[in-house]
Amino acid sequence: MKWIVTLGLLAALLVTLLLERPEPAPAPDAAPASRTSSKNDAGKQSDPEAFSTRIRGGSQPGSTVHSSVGELTQEAERTAAGTQPGSTGAAFSSPTKSPLSRTYFRLAKPEGRPINMKSALLAIRSVAGDGDRINERVVPIQEGSSGIALANGKYEAHAYVQSGMAGVSQRFAVSGSDVTVELPYPVDLEASLTVFDSYDGRPLSDAIVRIESTAAPDMPAAESLSAPNGIATLPGVPAGPVRLTISKTGYGEQVRAFPFPCKWNRFAIEGKPYDLGGFDLHRERIIGFELTGAERWDSSVVPFQISQGDSGPRTSFNDQGLADLPVVLDTIPLVIKVFYPDGFDSVRYLDGGIPSNGERHIIDLSAETALEVELALAASLKQSLDSYRPVITVSNRDPGGDAVLLACHAPKNGIYRFEGINAREVVVSFDPVPADGTVESWVTKSVRLSPTGTTTCLLHVDEPARQVKFVRQDQTPLTEGHVELRRVPDSSTWVAGGSISEQGLVSLPHVGLDPVALRIRSIDSEGLEIVGIDLRSDLPESSNNDTYVLPRESETSVQLELPGVRLGDGWVKFFGEDSDAACLYLPLSEQGRTSTFRLLDGSRGRYEFEVADVWVPARSFDLSSGINVTRGYQTGFVRLGRAEAAEQLQRIESIEFGATLAQWVDEGLARFEDEDSTHRMIRIPCGAYALLNESGERHAVRDLGPGELIDFEF
Repeated sequence: MKWIVTLGLLAALLVTLLLERPEPAPAPDAAPASRTSSKNDAGKQSDPEAFSTRIRGGSQPGSTVHSSVGELTQEAERTAAGTQPGSTGAAFSSPTKSPLSRTYFRLAKPEGRPINMKSALLAIRSVAGDGDRINERVVPIQEGSSGIALANGKYEAHAYVQSGMAGVSQRFAVSGSDVTVELPYPVDLEASLTVFDSYDGRPLSDAIVRIESTAAPDMPAAESLSAPNGIATLPGVPAGPVRLTISKTGYGEQVRAFPFPCKWNRFAIEGKPYDLGGFDLHRERIIGFELTGAERWDSSVVPFQISQGDSGPRTSFNDQGLADLPVVLDTIPLVIKVFYPDGFDSVRYLDGGIPSNGERHIIDLSAETALEVELALAASLKQSLDSYRPVITVSNRDPGGDAVLLACHAPKNGIYRFEGINAREVVVSFDPVPADGTVESWVTKSVRLSPTGTTTCLLHVDEPARQVKFVRQDQTPLTEGHVELRRVPDSSTWVAGGSISEQGLVSLPHVGLDPVALRIRSIDSEGLEIVGIDLRSDLPESSNNDTYVLPRESETSVQLELPGVRLGDGWVKFFGEDSDAACLYLPLSEQGRTSTFRLLDGSRGRYEFEVADVWVPARSFDLSSGINVTRGYQTGFVRLGRAEAAEQLQRIESIEFGATLAQWVDEGLARFEDEDSTHRMIRIPCGAYALLNESGERHAVRDLGPGELIDFEF
């Protein structure tokens, strides 16, 4: 019996091999009954119209990226395990009983160029699960034609060259008889994009746009300049993983990496370039910094330096402690890094605001306070930490409102020393760094500093960070995002936090008896953000495998109402109830509205706007579920005498709001934006203003329009 079954299997295998063997193309007088050509099917090619989505925030905020870049990345991920030329591709999902027909493929001869059959490949797949349900099959094109046995159904095929050329894909049907499909010859791939100024949204000309292969550095890059309408067209884009770079003098560079596949492309249709969409370039701005109290460091050989972020170019402070740093305001808050002469460094988040023109941001190192931290590791942890690099971090908030993060990697005689801390209270954390570079806080401790001298701290580490699982009301886990623990009240800055794993797990430090609140940011399956601001934490300290069930969610958004005005770059900053540091930034659309997000019940927070040339009537607003609507106002300027500015602010009053300019300055609702040796200008909302005489009576009423300037005669 066994030998009968074996013979049957061998016979079935022989039949399959005979059917799959490529055959010569039929002669013209023996053409198949049905024929599908590029001319007949060109109008049948379906391609959803691409659309642009402006995004800000996240790992690279401030960029505007066409959604198709994301689609390219997703397509590459879906076909990451694709077949090599000559293989049969994915397995059939189920055996088919349909009769097999032979399908032949021919390459249309391009005008003026030879056909190189050795480099051309054929990719074929089924449409809508028909026929053999092929995910993908790749075979060489032999002498301009390949015959493949296919079951009845609908398919799609195209020719391509792995070096970066592709032909328009053609759809065809197999219905019981042989078919010949004529495929357009592969052509060079083209891409186009539009470059904008992020500040006012106008197209930018003469921006240098370059797309280069990251897999084959020797392959020529595609390069072009943007036209007056901001559009740049790049012929000869290499296939595979590429890096896009957009640059222009006076603007920050925009860099993105994504795959540019030549198989199953939608950008070769009708020979048109694939539109990658719009990209914003952010204007460079010079921000002045002043370093004070740095005399205790010897900077005669190695000066203090400052950069934007970790990787930005460094600028040295001069002998007067001044530095002018070119920055690109593509992230909020602005993050800078200060490099000390002794190799120490600190990261500063400019939550306290960015200085106006002519002003400088003060970095004060004059405090006489110092902190020495000694690490006490449990014996059971010492061996497990052999592969980690131990780091002690100290976070605090300086008098100007900036969040400051100091990190010490190299203790002296087992002591981690921090000097010049301009704060009364700090949070000390043990943050071991494993080989993969991820940072994980194991334990944190708040420390009160002595006003003068050195404070000592013994930091006990008895166990690794604890794992907490975060689930929604229906018990489904969060699968991405971040969770932070924050001290209450916020007299320092972040305690610590961690990323959410696919199982909803987060590594959180042990915080002892310090009162903390949770800040949560995730995303659901519909693409809506889940936001929790300062939720009271009831996580038990002793357990290591806790499950935290999130409160109920309410759909929420923030709307800045300013009819008829395109807002350009604009942000909404969210704060905890007792914190001066923003914990979340959401971009405003051109219509002045944030995207809808899911706000967790019990969140206690407020928000404020940061929009160029727009004024709002309060510094911040309480955040509630639903649509939070705030009216905005266009702005103009009032010019004041430099020496007399303080007095003149008291004498100018808004008729609509009944407030003097001095009150607005005190409340943080108005500030000086420009000045020279004799005058200062302040931006205020449009409307009617009056001078107040000595008895407080109004006179000399003037109307201020958008962008206008008023000169009062005092």
